[in-house]
Amino acid sequence: MEYISVPEYSKLTGKTDRYVRQQIVQGKLKAVGMAGGLGGGNGGISYRIPVDPNTMDPKIYRKYRREQEKKFGFMVPAPKPRIEISWEDMTETERWEVAFWKKTIEEWRAFREQDCCKGEADKVFLKKLQEQYPEMQLSVRMIQRKDQAWREQGEAALIDRRGKHKNHKKAIPDEVFAVFTSFYLDESKRSVRKCMELTESWLRHEHKEDMLPLASPQTFTREILRSIPPGAVVLCRKGLKACTV
Repeated sequence: MEYISVPEYSKLTGKTDRYVRQQIVQGKLKAVGMAGGLGGGNGGISYRIPVDPNTMDPKIYRKYRREQEKKFGFMVPAPKPRIEISWEDMTETERWEVAFWKKTIEEWRAFREQDCCKGEADKVFLKKLQEQYPEMQLSVRMIQRKDQAWREQGEAALIDRRGKHKNHKKAIPDEVFAVFTSFYLDESKRSVRKCMELTESWLRHEHKEDMLPLASPQTFTREILRSIPPGAVVLCRKGLKACTV
């Protein structure tokens, strides 16, 4: 989140610093107070005003972006707006996804605080996470992106929206994925690639070659994460004991 000072905001709006501070004190303008800061303020408190497209006047926000462009000589990327989706409006799969990433990010943050070397801590945490969820394509960069999305856009940003647009053709037809999951959700713990091979063989046997070729292994892995609750994956691939330990 970007922040600007009271004088900077006053310049954008054409108001006096005193007027802007009054707006802040009266709760009419969102700001963060900083004790002991420079630049004045009541009782030694200086204020920083968030540059947030969700709360700032659109005209002032656009003016700020234009001035930033002139200052730096290129268009400064604007922060992404918050994604507003209520828990009730989420599907069961989306709730699982949000819960999974919130838990993972919170555990990752806590784990990093225990080690002065963040890079090494990230590697150790990722290894443990991959052992726990071998069917998921995970990386430190993915965790960092999810963490940033959560902080800047809210928990709804944790949902993978790829392929969920109304006019977007699904990379994996429902029938194909149903066949795939019949092989994947099994205690034999077949790999994604092996399940794809079995799916292709079944489609050829049923003379449904029009559904070939299949999507990539990465696409199937993403669909697993998007469509199958992690608990169901653990139960079907590792058995009931894995869920009760």
